Amino acid sequence: MRNSQKILIGIFCLGIVLAGAGTGMAFLEFSTFTYAGEKEAGEMDRKTLTLDYAFEAAAEEPLTIGRNYGRYANNNEVIESEAVPENTVRFLVTYNANVVQPYLNSYEMDDDSGEYVRVDWNYINDEFKSFMTCKDDLLEGIRNREIASYHVTGIEEIRIMVNPASRELVQID
Repeated sequence: MRNSQKILIGIFCLGIVLAGAGTGMAFLEFSTFTYAGEKEAGEMDRKTLTLDYAFEAAAEEPLTIGRNYGRYANNNEVIESEAVPENTVRFLVTYNANVVQPYLNSYEMDDDSGEYVRVDWNYINDEFKSFMTCKDDLLEGIRNREIASYHVTGIEEIRIMVNPASRELVQID
């Protein structure tokens, strides 16, 4: 074996050893970090909005309430409350005013089976600002040896309420 081949094999073996040592040190360093839990990305401006929808429905053509999905949906239960006027559906929407603007979306069904209403929202969030806030928090967390997960809360909760006398006139889609 030539001398240059021995040098190249030695360099290759030294590279493998150094790469393994570097990986071990990186793993050891990373294992000292703790999980800091979930944090809100950006500023939270929690508000609760009451959206009332008055309707005229009959048992054969009930008002259809659109199903909401996600952790804020509360299983899409309709809560009976005497505080709500008859023939009115009240949506109590808890949301982050810095991220979304909720509104009611209603229309007549195509098959003439009655009215349809649901809570929708427009996103007004500045994603770049949220990203930069998360970046700053992430770097601060690394300095403190902790890592967190970040989320942006838009809609926090939607509660659907109706008067007990009108309960039979509404259904969930």
